[in-house]
Amino acid sequence: MQTLILDGHPDSGRLITYLLDCYEASLGDFATVQRLAVRDLAFDPNLRQGYRADQTWEPDLQRVGAALDACDHLVVGFPLWWGGEPMLLKGLLDRILLPGWLLSGSGVVPGPSRNQAGDERAEQGFAASTRVVHELKETEIERQLLLRDASVRAQPGAQQ
Repeated sequence: MQTLILDGHPDSGRLITYLLDCYEASLGDFATVQRLAVRDLAFDPNLRQGYRADQTWEPDLQRVGAALDACDHLVVGFPLWWGGEPMLLKGLLDRILLPGWLLSGSGVVPGPSRNQAGDERAEQGFAASTRVVHELKETEIERQLLLRDASVRAQPGAQQ
């Protein structure tokens, strides 16, 4: 399974990046992963004339377009700020999701047909990655509880 992971946070080293790292690690050898970070792409995020005129894609947008075209599975991680995605990610989506290329007139994303074995492998990968994220969440909750308990016990006057 060809997986594209798109990090939509404008800063590096944030929680989203860590979560995407965990997701990528959970895939193991099941998938071939290509990873892109919006913050590292050089492109104009403004759709200058809307859809009235073509706006030539910069080399990085051509790379994103080729990666989208090649992927079977797309993962986009981003923070939700005031109900929306960060500006750079929004600009990328505005520039990439164009009628006639990725979006057909019916609003359906055209792509290569998938065979039965490919669908089953994709479902297995999704189930495995969901399980890993769930286990990761449980582990993090347990760690936070242990830290809180240790902090309470370390306070002066706390009962041991």
